[in-house]
Parts: sequence; C-alpha cells; structure tokens
Amino acid sequence: MRMISSQLERPIRIVGLALSIADYREIAEWIGAQPQNIFNFSPVARANSMQIIIQGFDQSHRPTRMNAMLKQIYPTIRNQRT
Repeated sequence: MRMISSQLERPIRIVGLALSIADYREIAEWIGAQPQNIFNFSPVARANSMQIIIQGFDQSHRPTRMNAMLKQIYPTIRNQRT
C-alpha cells in the first residue's frame, strides 16, 4: 500500500481492526502509522468475552505437530460455538 501511495503521490489511510494483537506497535510501524494515530484498547473494553487457553505440543516434526494441534483445537472451537 505504501508503494501504491508513493506511485499515486497521494496519502492512503489504512484501518486495521482485530480482537487481539500482541505486537500492535510493530504492526503499526510496519504500515507506517504515526504514534499519535495508534489505539490499543484493554481487554476489559471488549464487547465479547474471550477465553485464553495455552497448551504446549512437544512434537518437533512440523506436520506431526500441526496434526496434533488440529486434533485438539477443532473440537474445542466447535464446542464453543454452541
């Protein structure tokens, strides 16, 4: 987008919204946002509650690890929708 902006010689506004971004400052810097235009709201301000689950996987082989993750996460997501 910055390349397109420079070719058009016009500023472009980028709006990024997400439920949770841990490294919002890095993302803001990457898209070229000025510090005064960056907003990060506390999890308390969220309209939807969020549950955080941390689970470790000890498989070193990536495809095996991904399968192990999918076996755990898919039923959990499916059960949360009801």
